[in-house]
Amino acid sequence: MAKILVLEDDDLLRDVLVKSLEDEDYEVVPTSGSLQALAEVEKDTFNLIISDVRMQGMDGIDCLARIREIHPQMRSIVITGYASEDAPLRALGVEADEYLYKPVDLDVLCTAVERVLEGVVERRKYNNFFSGLSQRLKKVVGKEPPADLEAVRERAYRNFYVACRSGILKPAQAEAVWSHFHAVEKKRLRDPEFELVDQFDHIVELIRSSALQNRRIISRDSQGPDAHAFGFFYKNLNSGSISLEKLKTAVLTFLLREKATLSPPLKKFYQEIWGSLPEAVEQT
Repeated sequence: MAKILVLEDDDLLRDVLVKSLEDEDYEVVPTSGSLQALAEVEKDTFNLIISDVRMQGMDGIDCLARIREIHPQMRSIVITGYASEDAPLRALGVEADEYLYKPVDLDVLCTAVERVLEGVVERRKYNNFFSGLSQRLKKVVGKEPPADLEAVRERAYRNFYVACRSGILKPAQAEAVWSHFHAVEKKRLRDPEFELVDQFDHIVELIRSSALQNRRIISRDSQGPDAHAFGFFYKNLNSGSISLEKLKTAVLTFLLREKATLSPPLKKFYQEIWGSLPEAVEQT
């Protein structure tokens, strides 16, 4: 049973969140302030923290930063009741896994919790799926990447996910950033041993500087999805239909679109992310 820490200073909302999560069979520890949350984290282990942003004293995101110093692997979901460019950017800084606005739809919250907690299982499922398509793919997705590459790749995708979900990365900016993901992942597929840490680091900086300064990003010529396909992708990402782990397979799924005509499971997977296959592909 997963154990969840809830940090929310509104008594009524905190009680509602706790009851909803307990109804889903999670073990939940409620806290009303950051110092209380930090005390709980120091004496116990949690799988996930769900934190409000604004509260008296240390706010929720500063508390998450402190918690990550103690437990770097702890997952987190940020919820907030006010629109602010500052809060989503700070959530990127503490590498939050999800960002939700109040009033929180409890079904959406529970789905987000399940998605965050089952990330490892979902990742293994996708790796097995793609590894089974060909020996070449097995060498790429079936092999554990170097720890430093996996860490920065994970950070880049998580930042992109939260930036899109929170609305601070608008569609045009997101499409430009995605072209960089597309180009880097193509290199990774061609040569799994290629050094890509700096390039994923560059994507992280692109996301944060673009969200902070609202500046235009130059797209890379990557022969990626057209505007229609990317619009479908962005809408589903923004709504939560595409999880973080599925997001990390999106470039690979797009590049395999011609194989999708021969594999019903791959075709279904492609359609969930990118929509209908292009006519030219369907007719091959």
